[in-house]
Amino acid sequence: MMIQSVRSEKDRIVSLFGLVDQQLAHVDDRVHSVFANHLALKSAGFVEKSVSLTLFEYSRDRSNAKIANYVTKMVERENSLNCEKIEAILTRFSGDWWPEIESRTSQEARAAIDSLKNIRDLLAHGNHNGTGLVSVRNYFNASVGFVEVFGDVVME
Repeated sequence: MMIQSVRSEKDRIVSLFGLVDQQLAHVDDRVHSVFANHLALKSAGFVEKSVSLTLFEYSRDRSNAKIANYVTKMVERENSLNCEKIEAILTRFSGDWWPEIESRTSQEARAAIDSLKNIRDLLAHGNHNGTGLVSVRNYFNASVGFVEVFGDVVME
């Protein structure tokens, strides 16, 4: 189950990919990497926001507003999420969640999460990453599948 705020964010990024596709033929090849970098950052942010928003919803539904806000602030401190960090966050809630997510997601989806985090970190530190738009799109699509399973497990 993908909560509405996460679904809206996913739709915005899908729309951005569509817009970029329309522009590729009209821009210099050097600009393609700018598009890929921006979409990689948006995709990594999608994972981070999805984890945070889903855990906020979980906390809000099961506790009071103060606890839900506390959970959100604690999760948001964990930026630049890869699977190892997501596992650590989830273990604070329930030892059952990560094994369930891991069993229901592909190695490819988990590798995509880690790749987006690595690209994000490279870009944040001013480094070139060399990842093209096709790879970024594949990582994003795989991350959407991961986020769907994440929501299913957490919100069950």
